[in-house]
Amino acid sequence: MKFNSQEKHLSRVRVLQPLAATVLVGVLLLVVGLTLAVQADSVSPVTETLDVPFTGYTPMMTAGDYSGEVLVIVSGTGQASGVDYTDAFYRFTGGDVLLEIPVEANEFGLEIDGNLAPEALGFTPKYASDHVYVFTYDVGNEPRPIGFRIAEGALADNTGAFVVRIVPSH
Repeated sequence: MKFNSQEKHLSRVRVLQPLAATVLVGVLLLVVGLTLAVQADSVSPVTETLDVPFTGYTPMMTAGDYSGEVLVIVSGTGQASGVDYTDAFYRFTGGDVLLEIPVEANEFGLEIDGNLAPEALGFTPKYASDHVYVFTYDVGNEPRPIGFRIAEGALADNTGAFVVRIVPSH
């Protein structure tokens, strides 16, 4: 049986059409997958956790760069003021005695980017007896790491640590 040139062409088209359609669908799936991956990467926040010991002069720096507002969750306590214990914002013992009304920790509390936490935030959160504080911190417009440390100069007799978790808002 002989095929004329038009029949040969139609025969090739019938063979190539499913192949072309399969390739096209594969390319489209690849493009959609890459687009979703890029969107997910730019939208999903990466949570970062730092241990901030009461015994270090050097701030613990985030591995990531942040800009805008970030959610910060701070927990933990330690001894920084003689025999008194503090959390990120309050001194809650006087020696071995639990204070009825905790007082601001000031230079024995958390420091953020070289400033006492209340100064960096513009406020002091209400005392939390579980010593967990959640707040937003405005890093500014330029992406950069954030530094945290105990705001104290005489560290030799200190114990304890803060755990700081950072979650980008966007």
